[in-house]
Amino acid sequence: TCFRFDYYTATGAEDVCNLTSSIGTSVLVWGDSHAAALLIGLRRKHRNIAHYTTRGCAPLLDYSANAITPYCTHNNNYALDRIEDIKPAYVILHANWKPVSGKNELHLLDRTVSEIRSRSPGSKVVIIGGVPQWRPSLPDRILMQKIPLAVDSTLPTDLDQIADIDKKLKERARALDISFISLIQRFCKDGQCLAFSNEDGLLEPVAWDYGHLTASGSKIAAKYILNRI
Repeated sequence: TCFRFDYYTATGAEDVCNLTSSIGTSVLVWGDSHAAALLIGLRRKHRNIAHYTTRGCAPLLDYSANAITPYCTHNNNYALDRIEDIKPAYVILHANWKPVSGKNELHLLDRTVSEIRSRSPGSKVVIIGGVPQWRPSLPDRILMQKIPLAVDSTLPTDLDQIADIDKKLKERARALDISFISLIQRFCKDGQCLAFSNEDGLLEPVAWDYGHLTASGSKIAAKYILNRI
């Protein structure tokens, strides 16, 4: 699998994770488990994709590792090496940006984007903002508040922190002359966020826990992203 809980190695990951081809525009997705959740929809909408995603590792060079995720530096450097080899048309960076902001490490985007441009000058970098988050989880909220099982059902959730981080990401993207796409603009309006979708042919919550997208939620996000890159 290309979603890792440990170290990428020089063998094994390459053939499985690099699904780019000569057909269509090549896209490389780099990030954490939230980025991995996007891949369900992206792969169904767009086949020419490589992806390198690791639990708890934002797509940032020099991102702080800890005892639970000691492999972040190694895997992020590995993803950068793959960008240099593949030279995709687009590099999509996505993560749960809240821990990054909490560590005051959003500035690491500067070096990361610089390295991508140095190794793959033709690649366009796209930052994807955070998805709505639910406490304790979206399924729990649906049950507790007895939300109707309907595709247009919405729920309120606190978006202040995610919106603030999105604003910082957007400002940094502007300064770096790269693209930024907000997912809360697609999923939410006036503090109410989409709870259900049948994009995958089955009515289901758009997230299966506090924020990782289901197949239906991922397809909504993927369509929104691909229409904007």
